[in-house]
Amino acid sequence: MLGKGQADIPTRLLDLHGQGSSKWSLVVTNGEQTYRTYAALSHRWTKHVPQLKRENFAKLQSGEPDSTLPQDYQDVMFLCRALDIQYIWIDSLCIFQDSPEDFRNEAAMMAGIYMNSLVTFSICWGGTENGCLPKRDPEVIVPVEIPSKDIYMNDIRLKGISDTYASLPTPKRRMSFRESEINELMHGSYAEIVHDFYTKHGDPAKALLIDLEEWDRAVLESPINRRGWVYQERILSSRIVYLGNEQLYWECDQSRASEAFPDGLPSHNFGTGVVRARMRPAKRMLADYFHRELWPGMIEKYTHTDLTFESDRLVAFSGVAKLLSQRGPGDYAAGLWKELLLPGLHWDKLDIASTETNLSAKGKWMAPSWSWASALGPVEYDTHAR
Repeated sequence: MLGKGQADIPTRLLDLHGQGSSKWSLVVTNGEQTYRTYAALSHRWTKHVPQLKRENFAKLQSGEPDSTLPQDYQDVMFLCRALDIQYIWIDSLCIFQDSPEDFRNEAAMMAGIYMNSLVTFSICWGGTENGCLPKRDPEVIVPVEIPSKDIYMNDIRLKGISDTYASLPTPKRRMSFRESEINELMHGSYAEIVHDFYTKHGDPAKALLIDLEEWDRAVLESPINRRGWVYQERILSSRIVYLGNEQLYWECDQSRASEAFPDGLPSHNFGTGVVRARMRPAKRMLADYFHRELWPGMIEKYTHTDLTFESDRLVAFSGVAKLLSQRGPGDYAAGLWKELLLPGLHWDKLDIASTETNLSAKGKWMAPSWSWASALGPVEYDTHAR
């Protein structure tokens, strides 16, 4: 099953040469349909990220061993080959990093690249020398079963992980419960966290303990989803596999799942498609709902993310705008829609204490002063003005 629409094939891809290979090479696609099935990578940049430049273009085309890349890249290549995916798009190796013109051209294609990818792999916690596929603890990926006779409420607040949990560095926090911890948990020795019970396959004798906040902690609050560019990558991708620090999670238009709950997280019966589904109604519905509710909410969330270069503020969100403009919401300019220009002006800078009001104040004009894109940091919309 391929991604939606195959018009925008990336200019360049990495050829992994199939299962059993330990070598990759850079290919120029020329828009050929041979390359229509590919994966994409969503990751955080570091100073060690390998980059495509004019000086190494020919070398990368001739082929390199996997071992020349960081371990997290190698892990993703391993997954692609295991899934029989021959090609992958990685921004650092498929866009010339020493060519502003190439960056502009490829950024304009970003919406199509992620929308049309078969799957996007997202490295949640950042690559390390040990890669992004750490050794699995079996107790983490096996849901905790509790006899129904021990359950006295359907929705309760249990004592969960913990003063010790809160004090740990974020990457080392527990993402789910081990069965060996249940006794302490049930006897209230840990700090409060919300949980619920889920009856497995309708069996009244057994229930599973579910951490209702696991998805938020393990995925939404992970470092990768604090990155500005990733916000649109997540919205545009039809399928995402999140490489967590204790297990894998995945998300598609209809659902969210994990290794512990491969048939779907009981508390998350929808995925990113809930956003795209709301982009499809008639134009009148888009004007009444999308511009007044969904779009302002997306802007607020996006401006809470981090950008290495504030000059990317509009371009890192342009893929979402491009997608929406194709579905009829009207003309778009500088982060606002012409149809509802006045409601679009009712934004305010959240950090009012900041002395840096906008990018223009730093001599880096990026948008008109009336656009949210001119502000540094997060913004919020006046809900009463919507």
